[in-house]
Amino acid sequence: MKLKYCTEDFLNEFKANFDSYLPLYLNKDKEALNKIFNNEVVLESSIEFDYQELICEGDYKETDVENAKIIYNSLKHLNTVEASQESIWFTLINTVYQDFLFYRLSSEIEVEDVERIKSGTLFTQGGTRSLIVHILSRLWWLGYYTTDDSRENPYELMEFFGKTDLSGKMITFFSSVMTNNKNIRLGIISGIKKLYDANLISYQRKHFLTSTMYFNLMGGVRILDMLSFEEVEEITIELLKQENGVTDQDIKVLQKA
Repeated sequence: MKLKYCTEDFLNEFKANFDSYLPLYLNKDKEALNKIFNNEVVLESSIEFDYQELICEGDYKETDVENAKIIYNSLKHLNTVEASQESIWFTLINTVYQDFLFYRLSSEIEVEDVERIKSGTLFTQGGTRSLIVHILSRLWWLGYYTTDDSRENPYELMEFFGKTDLSGKMITFFSSVMTNNKNIRLGIISGIKKLYDANLISYQRKHFLTSTMYFNLMGGVRILDMLSFEEVEEITIELLKQENGVTDQDIKVLQKA
């Protein structure tokens, strides 16, 4: 099937009058949504879309990562410009992924959290933050940022990154200009994972923040784009070794990880 998107006029009108559309979400009215998202406002692109159902039951801490694998594989061929288009994610979440919408926002719908329902279906935050706050766009970008095809398990770093506090970590980690560089973002995650796997550090968001801040500072005196994945990984390990009081004796365990 082809990937669909809505017209700009319809998107803007929906945003401006969101309160009038809110009851459709609160009542989980799929039929009404289908009538609104008809052929007059939804257009077909030339982009192929290998639709696969998303997991719509269970703990988000587990299903978000699994669903990220599904949506990223379905749309892996999107470039970053296309994947930044609000009209694509807005249309998908309100049409073929309605079940996921009502599953992922079930708590917010129950308490009528209007702002979260709006930010989960539309881009309301601006820039990178909107891509990560939107409940469907976030999954594709998690796949884009963390998939490493050079590994036996290309989702190894995604699974590690998504262990806890996925949304919060994504906002702080991927909002940094430094992590636009693939070697830097994957090198940092891999370095943290090696230390964690060797039981030398606990799993905490601060390790990602500390590493990102360090590379941001380093960018003022060094050309980071020239760093290899291996160099970034080693710098991250050395940084967190010092930050967490890991000794040279401890590091021997790491070398076997």
